[in-house]
Amino acid sequence: MTAGGHTGVVLSGGGADGAYEVGVLKALLQGASPATGYRPIDPGIYTGTSVGAYNATFLCSRPGRPAADVATELETVWLDRIANTVWSCGNGVYRLRGAPFQALDPGCLARPVRSLVELGQDVAVLTAFGMVKGAQFLASDAPIKSRLLSLVDLDAFVSPSPFEDLVAQTIDPTLLSRSSKRLVLAASNWKQGVVRLFSRQEIAGAVGPRAILASAALPGIFPPVPIDGIPYVDGGVLLNTPLKPAIDGGADTIHVVFVDPRVDEIALTPLESTLDTFYRMFAIIWASNVRKDVLIASGITRTLELLEREPAGGASREEARSFLQVGQRIYERFAAGGGYRKVNVHVYRPRNALGEGEGILDFRRDRLASVIEMGYQDAVQHDCEAAGCGLWGQPAGAARRRVA
Repeated sequence: MTAGGHTGVVLSGGGADGAYEVGVLKALLQGASPATGYRPIDPGIYTGTSVGAYNATFLCSRPGRPAADVATELETVWLDRIANTVWSCGNGVYRLRGAPFQALDPGCLARPVRSLVELGQDVAVLTAFGMVKGAQFLASDAPIKSRLLSLVDLDAFVSPSPFEDLVAQTIDPTLLSRSSKRLVLAASNWKQGVVRLFSRQEIAGAVGPRAILASAALPGIFPPVPIDGIPYVDGGVLLNTPLKPAIDGGADTIHVVFVDPRVDEIALTPLESTLDTFYRMFAIIWASNVRKDVLIASGITRTLELLEREPAGGASREEARSFLQVGQRIYERFAAGGGYRKVNVHVYRPRNALGEGEGILDFRRDRLASVIEMGYQDAVQHDCEAAGCGLWGQPAGAARRRVA
């Protein structure tokens, strides 16, 4: 087992595709990946956003247990609690309010009292929603078309109560407070448009599980989560793959699990749905941010390597260019009393698209099992050059070729 004080894991957002992270984690923590030298690891630093926030918190909330066993337990939670099965009465993340077809599932029919209670809650929520929207419609002096568009609000029909129950039942703040691991979750301040990072101590203490709910509150699907009077939404809006917090936390070997494939692997169809369009748009934004972060980390590492060489060692033209681009940043940091260190960044992402845009909301058990297996196999067959890792001694520009 490789000690994990300086080993970090970064888990991105991605809805149901977060099952891919579970597969990658199994391979890393069991020692089945060449990225760890086929040695099991027990990371000491976890950062996460959205579904990655849940996965990361789960892995930190089982102190004293072998990391590989916790990863196996997380897989069981995904397949038995989160997945939508015939007998589960929906999935463990969201529920559609007032959807008659959902009530006809065998699992829902087997729980008539619960179904009736939820129906009553749905009627109350939708009635209140209709009254508020109706009052706004009548009071507004905007054009009729604008007022009609303002009535469209998808999150009124989506209940996050299954995810709230899942977090409450699988994350114990008391156990989390006893963990020795460093945990950082990212959420987006919906009012000011800035990232807020929540520490393990905050999640186990005053803020509580609301930090996880906030990090996963996908705008337009889930309502914002208020914390200290401020609304927070999905961390993926601003920081979908929190690499820098892992570096700031002291990690020098980092495993970044990014659930979206390269953008050119996402098929373009003649008639894309609105969801497909938004998925591709966010995939491009997120890929760009990941590429930038990995390139910055790789550039700093390469420049530090150049500074350590004897002048006679020389440098290639590409290395010299990297030195000029990053050298000023390093100089300013040292001048301010800080510093940089070299880091290894391993990147894991699906070789092929996990599905279209609706895939992030597809929690069918057979699909989740397939996605978990895909993540496991990708980690077992990990190829750093193809994935765009940023490693010590790696030729400058290698990461640039494949991260997008």
